[in-house]
Amino acid sequence: MKRALNQAIEVIKKFEGIRHRPYLCPGGILKIGWGSTRNVIPGTLITNEEAQAMLEAEAQDVEVDLRACVKLSLKENQWAALISFAYSIGITRFRYSTMLKKLNGKDRKGAVAEFTRWVYVDKKRLPGLVKRREAERDLFLWGAEEAVKNYTSVDEGI
Repeated sequence: MKRALNQAIEVIKKFEGIRHRPYLCPGGILKIGWGSTRNVIPGTLITNEEAQAMLEAEAQDVEVDLRACVKLSLKENQWAALISFAYSIGITRFRYSTMLKKLNGKDRKGAVAEFTRWVYVDKKRLPGLVKRREAERDLFLWGAEEAVKNYTSVDEGI
């Protein structure tokens, strides 16, 4: 379980980037650090250590929630891909997603195809989300950490 979480955190860090002050993401959600959404107070300034602690706590909670709602056995790399994905879209949205329905219906191929559907904000396709979803999909499919390394970070539109 720890390996999946660590892999997911590396993906999240690569694609979220760090910001020490609160910011609005393209979806209009107030975030700080590496995309943390909890207890974000406008005007706050956080350290790298605080950002890391926030990321670890949120990602761990996402993992616990995922393991409760995904009803089939997955490899660690697949958990890592899902943690990054659900961290990005939010666990509530994941719980009601077609991806989860397909996973729990044992349609892994169909579930994998769902990654690339989550690349829009306000009907606008964001290049950064396209790259992140490709990386998450590749991690889910092949488990190669190199799959994530092939993509640049996204100061390009997430």
